[in-house]
Amino acid sequence: MKRFLPLHCNENDEDTAFFRPTLANWHQSRAGELYDQFARNLTKSSDWTLDERGSEPYMFAVEMLGLEGFECGISNNGCIFLPTCDEVLTKLQDKEKARWVWFVLRSMHHLTHISAVVNEQTVVSQVNLVGLAEAAAHTFYWKYDESVKHK
Repeated sequence: MKRFLPLHCNENDEDTAFFRPTLANWHQSRAGELYDQFARNLTKSSDWTLDERGSEPYMFAVEMLGLEGFECGISNNGCIFLPTCDEVLTKLQDKEKARWVWFVLRSMHHLTHISAVVNEQTVVSQVNLVGLAEAAAHTFYWKYDESVKHK
């Protein structure tokens, strides 16, 4: 069994800057491009189906890290069992690969978290709107009453 040395994403200033979630680091990591390649290869594989193997984020976590249980969704308000940057780096033992895997996992989390917030606020808005519907109808759709004298 292979033993991994524990590594840390923020061990020194250079590592901290390397893993910092900036636009420049995102582009340098090629996270979007490499994830796109992963997803295309995954869908081309004949033995993969969504029902049998799980979601695309789950498959990414399994393929890259052997991480069972990772799942992203609105009902989770993001991703559950999201590993830390240190855990990703220790598992992969490769700074470049760890950075792009980490950025993809964090992006999945942020995307589903934002989607959950938007969904929740849409529901809240709909509920609040029901209470305002009658007042809005009276304000904007009232019929002219000739018996009311206007100055």
